[in-house]
Amino acid sequence: MGRKSNAGFVIGALLGAAAGAVGGILFAPKKGEETRKELKEKLSEYTDKAGEVIDEKTKGIRENAKELSSSIKETAKEKLEAVVPKKEEEVEEDTPKKTTKKTKRKYFKGV
Repeated sequence: MGRKSNAGFVIGALLGAAAGAVGGILFAPKKGEETRKELKEKLSEYTDKAGEVIDEKTKGIRENAKELSSSIKETAKEKLEAVVPKKEEEVEEDTPKKTTKKTKRKYFKGV
């Protein structure tokens, strides 16, 4: 939850700064051409900052996804290894043993 609120704060700060810059420029007593040039420069500056933040957050998400994927694979492998030997043991137990004369005599004594 800390990451979400942190990302929201950063995005809010960038949007607030952009709105403040635009408002300040629009209400400044300058010629239209100068105002447009300054708006263009500020827009470019804030777009670059936003791109950096997005790249950083995307990188973090990718790293978390890789770690989670590794963890899931490792857990699945451990669970599979825990189940597979049990199945092999069950197969060995269920496999009929070679019947010897001694075994036949034991079970078919009166027959």
